[in-house]
Amino acid sequence: MWSYERIVGQVIRPQRTLYNPALALPGPVFDLEGQAFCRDDFEVFSTKGHRMKCSHFRPLSSPHAALPCVIYCHGNCGNRTEACDIVEALLPLNFTVIAFDWVGCGLSEGDYITLGGQETDDLATLVNHVVMNLGVRQVALWGRSMGAATCLRYCGMAGRRVAAVAADSSYTSVPALLQHIGSRHLQYNVLTKAIFSMLKKSVKSRTGVDLTDVDVLAAVGSDGVPPAVFGFAQSDDLVPPEHTCQLHAKYMSPFKQLVPCEGEHNSNHCAFVAAAADFLVRAVKPPPVQHLIRYDSSSASSCSDSSGGVPQLAPGSPVVRWNGKGSLLAPPPSSAEGPHG
Repeated sequence: MWSYERIVGQVIRPQRTLYNPALALPGPVFDLEGQAFCRDDFEVFSTKGHRMKCSHFRPLSSPHAALPCVIYCHGNCGNRTEACDIVEALLPLNFTVIAFDWVGCGLSEGDYITLGGQETDDLATLVNHVVMNLGVRQVALWGRSMGAATCLRYCGMAGRRVAAVAADSSYTSVPALLQHIGSRHLQYNVLTKAIFSMLKKSVKSRTGVDLTDVDVLAAVGSDGVPPAVFGFAQSDDLVPPEHTCQLHAKYMSPFKQLVPCEGEHNSNHCAFVAAAADFLVRAVKPPPVQHLIRYDSSSASSCSDSSGGVPQLAPGSPVVRWNGKGSLLAPPPSSAEGPHG
C-alpha cells in the first residue's frame, strides 16, 4: 500500500531519467539516409527561471529559419532522447526538430512536473523563443502522454501560432487520469474526492499549479485549433484509449485523424510515428526535399552556428552515420514512463 507522500511524489516528482547527450543523441553532425544533419544545443529559461536543455536537429545545408520546425514534447518520466524516432522520421521530409527536457526532467533544472499545468506556460516560452530568436516561420507540435496533453492545451489557448499538432496518448484531464490510476493500479480507491482534494492542495503548495485546471478536453473545444492527428495504444492500461477518442471527437478542427496502434502505453508506437509524419507533411507542406544536400566531407566549416546560417563540415570532422537507434553511439536509455503518462 502506497503512502500519501509517495502518491504525491509519483504525481509531481517521478524518477528523473538522466543521460549523456554525447551518447544518447545523434550529432553534433550526423548522416541520415545519405543526408548531412547537425544538432545545435541551446537553453531556454522557463517561466519560473529554470534552465531547460534543448536541441535543434536540422539539415546541415539549410538555414533553420527556412524550414518548418516540429517541437517534440516528451512524457512525464522521459527526456529529449524520446525524440530520436521522431528525428529519424521527420528530418528526411524537410522538417527540423526541436527536442527538450521539461523542467524537473532529464538534464533541465527544477524539481517538479505538473502533468501539463506549468508545462503549458513553458511550451509557450519555447515557442516564442523559436519564432522570435530562431526566426522559424512555421511551428508544429508533437507530444506523447503528458507532452501530448500539454500540446493540446497550448493549441486551445494559442492554436493560431501552430501549423499542426500530433498527440500520442493524451489524457482528457488530470483528475480523470488520477481517478483511473487510483481505481485500477493501486488496488484500492485511494483517489476518492477527499483524497484528491488533499492531493490537489499538496501539489499546489509545492508547484503553484491547481491540478483541476489541467483540463485538456475543455481546451480542444476551442475555436481556431490547428489540424491534429491523435494516436492511442489499443491495450493502454495507463491512459485508456477512451481518453484519446473523446479528445478526437470534441476537437474543433475539421482536419483531424485518429490512429490506433498495437501495444501498451510504453510500447513503441511505430504506426503512429509513420501516420503522424505523413499527416504533418499534408498539413504543413514543407518545401521540396531536394533542398537538402548529401554529406560532403570536403566541406569547409564546422556545425556550431545556431544563427540560421549555413554551416558545413570541416575536413576530418566526425560524422555519425545514424540509423535512428544509435549506430556508432550507445543506444538511448529507456525513457519508459511511470504510471502517469
